[in-house]
Amino acid sequence: MKMSKLTEKSHPPTVPEISVVIPAYNEEQWIDLTVRSLADYLPKLASSWEILVVDDGSQDGTGELCAQFVQDMDEFVYLRNEHNSGKGYSVRRGMLAARGKLRFFMDADMPFELDIFQIMQQTLVAENDIVIGARDLPGSTQIGVPFIRFVAGQVFSVLVGLLAVKGISDTQCGLKGFRAPVAEAIFSRTTIDDFGMDVEVLFIAQHLGYRITRIPVRMTGFRGESRVHLLRDSLNMFFELLLIRWNALRGVYHFKRAG
Repeated sequence: MKMSKLTEKSHPPTVPEISVVIPAYNEEQWIDLTVRSLADYLPKLASSWEILVVDDGSQDGTGELCAQFVQDMDEFVYLRNEHNSGKGYSVRRGMLAARGKLRFFMDADMPFELDIFQIMQQTLVAENDIVIGARDLPGSTQIGVPFIRFVAGQVFSVLVGLLAVKGISDTQCGLKGFRAPVAEAIFSRTTIDDFGMDVEVLFIAQHLGYRITRIPVRMTGFRGESRVHLLRDSLNMFFELLLIRWNALRGVYHFKRAG
């Protein structure tokens, strides 16, 4: 895979305590505020940290903004996909490139209050393998989500429970964290490049026996021009659920875990 010269930056010798991966496609409206907010917040959690933006072939000013961060911030890593390859592909690339002991991924528009990272960090340190945001737990809030999108999400959750992931009603929340060995074991096995990646990640995690903890998240807003096309992407995600089952039957995921 050919990488931009912007990514060819030597890493600090220490392994960061925290990595935050942000998949981005045409995010010039959000990426500057998101990266700067994280850069202000993460030093409160850890003495060492890194932010990785995986640019999924953006055609706007996302790359130029990230190029400036590369120059200004030692803790910033910029990876660019040669072509638009999907959120799942970008998250996988970022999580496997990350070096942190704890690794998180989040949406580029930063739709949640950042103090959630402290709770996620504490949850992982307390011997949990995976922590995921949940928008359907007591204490969580959702802002401005259209009714039809809410209904579609409920239907998808039922299908997920029937076909793939048991006991997790909100698989699609764009905020998840992993201990490093767990992230490497899971993302080295994922195959789905689009939005069904979240389900595949949790399906693999459950079959490998990892401990998954859900925590409520408070939304700060809802992106009205969401990149998800409701009908098209709902159909794609349904077929990806079937693909996950088919992959499992064919032994694609290699579920025998060492140790």
